[in-house]
Amino acid sequence: MPEKSWIERLSDRGDSWFRASKLEKEGRFEEASRYYVEEAEKQKGKNLGMAAVSYLAAAKCLVKAGRKDEAVKLFRLAASHYEKYAEEVLAVSPNSALWGYQMASKSYMWAEDYKKADELLEKAKSLMDKLELKPVKVEISGDVPLFKTYKSRRGKEDSK
Repeated sequence: MPEKSWIERLSDRGDSWFRASKLEKEGRFEEASRYYVEEAEKQKGKNLGMAAVSYLAAAKCLVKAGRKDEAVKLFRLAASHYEKYAEEVLAVSPNSALWGYQMASKSYMWAEDYKKADELLEKAKSLMDKLELKPVKVEISGDVPLFKTYKSRRGKEDSK
């Protein structure tokens, strides 16, 4: 029997994120969502950024499973955690805070809270001005894709 790879060893230890990722790849979106939420709950008090990413992944899985109403609640949780993350890191890492505000804005938009999405987009723009970065070219109109199309290394187009 061949020796397990490092990723197989990690995923065998019961880690929620790896288990969710595997289930998502298998198309078992509802199950994957539960494990992403489990990971988010574990990370809540320790790592707001990871909690936010986990809630976002869970919400995307529910969208893929056709459960948009439940996904909206998770998008809102993701947005709230991204916002808290941005506030927490603002003094030590303005670029990370900028990312947090941008992700919070997108997540609120996906949660259909356009007022809050616009508010956080304005915070991101203000921070960009202070950091003297290029302006954000995102409008809160529902046209931000939830899933990006990308080109694989072989040049084939895939959708995630």
